[in-house]
Amino acid sequence: MNFSQLQSFITVVQRHSFSEAAKQLHFSQSTITKHINELEKELGQQLLVRSTRDFKLTKAGMSCYSFAVAVVSRKNALLSEYNKDFQPKKILRIVASTIPSHFYLPGLLGEYHKLHSEVFLKIIPSDSRSITENMVEHQAHIAFCGYEKKNKEYIYTRVEEDQLVVITASNKNYNIHDDNGVFPDQLLLTEPMVCRAPTSGTRTSFERYLVERKIYEKPNIICEMPDTDAIINAVSVGLGIAVISSLEARQVIDKGQINMFYLEDFPRRALYMVKKKYDTLLAYEQEFYDYVMKQVYQDEKII
Repeated sequence: MNFSQLQSFITVVQRHSFSEAAKQLHFSQSTITKHINELEKELGQQLLVRSTRDFKLTKAGMSCYSFAVAVVSRKNALLSEYNKDFQPKKILRIVASTIPSHFYLPGLLGEYHKLHSEVFLKIIPSDSRSITENMVEHQAHIAFCGYEKKNKEYIYTRVEEDQLVVITASNKNYNIHDDNGVFPDQLLLTEPMVCRAPTSGTRTSFERYLVERKIYEKPNIICEMPDTDAIINAVSVGLGIAVISSLEARQVIDKGQINMFYLEDFPRRALYMVKKKYDTLLAYEQEFYDYVMKQVYQDEKII
């Protein structure tokens, strides 16, 4: 086993392509294939399940990928420490769910990049419940999400606040007499609802809200959609109501296509930065982590 084999395997997984990995590493595609085959033979494990146009990581492949990235990263860190002429590319991989990636990270990363222009920023999309799994799969040491998973191996740090709201089509007239614009529970359960998949942080928070208020009747969900843009479009044409982030709703409320209402007694929810508890970050990863923590502690909105 050598570093070339490990780097070939890492690059194939990250680029999800043998040909793209070959271009990036300046190898022939046959050399990349040979490296993977040699690695599988030495480990006695199949790392990739190949088809004519695609491949998938096996369970052994996911584990090997984590080890390989750690080994190569530490080799680069060692060279950086003692060989001042060695300049590895700094790639900061961040796994992020929808709300942080759309509304929290852009401003944060913009300011960070002004200070650290040498760092290449790569955002890896995920739903909130799969954050830790995607951190392992993509060997990302930092993530952002809207749901705190009960996992003692990870540290969840609150970095921002958000609130869930109800949106409806602007041409729907609801008999809402509450001066604070609170959407009635009964309508919340009986009106047709459009929502994200069960693994989304928004849906998880909404379902937890119902349970905490001892509302055990299921909402009238008639459609699941892959992203909030699709949900907002569906609501605006009258398919149903939806519960989404207030950050998302305020982006479109001024266009007049939807109305926004509040959930009764809904507590503000947190957006989190996630890190494995005993993970050793590379120097530039630690710089970013410390930068975010500094911003959090300077912000009066800390929970």
